[in-house]
Amino acid sequence: MFEKLNFSMNKVYPTLVVSTLSSGKSTLINALVGSELLPSMNRAYTARAVAMLDNDKKAQFEIHAVDKDGNYSHIDKAIKRAVVDFNKSNDVSEMIIEGKIKGIRNSKKSLLLIDYNCLIN
Repeated sequence: MFEKLNFSMNKVYPTLVVSTLSSGKSTLINALVGSELLPSMNRAYTARAVAMLDNDKKAQFEIHAVDKDGNYSHIDKAIKRAVVDFNKSNDVSEMIIEGKIKGIRNSKKSLLLIDYNCLIN
């Protein structure tokens, strides 16, 4: 997916936000990002890992997605409804939300926040 964004993984600082279902990961990421793009509910929302890439050159958040067949799709302006729809889709295999994360200034690497559910038995 990063090749479609013209980003090298060498220029990304991945940060996993890991916890059990419905523990506030999306709420934390929304607070860090300064925008409510990830729904925060009292039940599990994220069916798969959702990544947010900091890009100081973007004026607004965008959604990049790849389906199971490798087809790429893009939405110029990310809104919560679009994030929910992509996340619910069984066809989407990867999704990255890209935009300027307030309070984070990129120097050599861009922050990549990953909302990931951990299942504990």
